[in-house]
Amino acid sequence: MTEPDVSEPDAEWRPWTGGSCPVPPDSRVTVRRRYGSIVTMRAADLRWWHDQYVEYGADDIVAIRFLPLGRCRSELPDS
Repeated sequence: MTEPDVSEPDAEWRPWTGGSCPVPPDSRVTVRRRYGSIVTMRAADLRWWHDQYVEYGADDIVAIRFLPLGRCRSELPDS
């Protein structure tokens, strides 16, 4: 299993090991997937549980980044 790189400067990546969505469904979040892709999208549109039998876990979220306090959701790029 690929471990998230949580050492990036200015990033607040938190490891994610699967489970229920940790934020309200309409929240926009940035996540890192198992094989390194990073996406920003609505929480409800992501698959939060881990299932390595679906495309070998390619969509598994391994880290989540929360916006800093005071940052507006409209500042996020659209996905």
